[in-house]
Amino acid sequence: MDDAQCNFRHGSRWHRLSLCLVAAIAALIGIGLWRCFTPQELDLSTGPITHDEAPRDLRKALEHSLKRGEPVAFSQEEINRWLHSKLATVSPSTQTTADRTVVRLLDGYAEVVMRRQAIGMPFTVSMFLRIERRPDGTKQVHRHGGPYTSWLPHPLRGGRFGRLTVPQGFLLLAMPAFSRLAQSLRDDIRLAFEDMSVIRIEPGRLVLDPLEPQTGNPSPSIVF
Repeated sequence: MDDAQCNFRHGSRWHRLSLCLVAAIAALIGIGLWRCFTPQELDLSTGPITHDEAPRDLRKALEHSLKRGEPVAFSQEEINRWLHSKLATVSPSTQTTADRTVVRLLDGYAEVVMRRQAIGMPFTVSMFLRIERRPDGTKQVHRHGGPYTSWLPHPLRGGRFGRLTVPQGFLLLAMPAFSRLAQSLRDDIRLAFEDMSVIRIEPGRLVLDPLEPQTGNPSPSIVF
């Protein structure tokens, strides 16, 4: 009887521990799903879109900067007002299914957020972008926002489904929509990122400079 009671108590402890572990995993999954299906608040970070005045013509500002060889800066609000106006006039063949697209400018990287309706409810998906300037002056776009923490270099943060930050690989599901967005803005992207020499992303501001950095030696690769 003593051995049977010990085995029963030992089994009961493992059973309770297993139930606690399953409950914790279920709670984490539930929280993750809740964050995934909770859309981001776009107006709080980008400002509401109003029609009181025409948005700044970013294309003309870029062309003026390239012609005069002077840096130009755009605020996050200016970019989003222009983007709202621009996407309303693009060709139907390159339109996305998003009812709103905004850009957040963060410290060294940007977040492009698209909102669409799914089963009658708003759903947001976003992609993090970083721009790397190489020693030879060429630039490369990285579709991530860096690692989750300093001690966990991989996986990289790719973007967000709702308010849930997801690894880079999950963005394969949303790549067709972001590709269509890039196609609809291809001429503006060329002016802003291919023709400009220096691209600096700051919190709430994008700074572009057509002139090469004035340094004595080639600079190392820098991610802006």
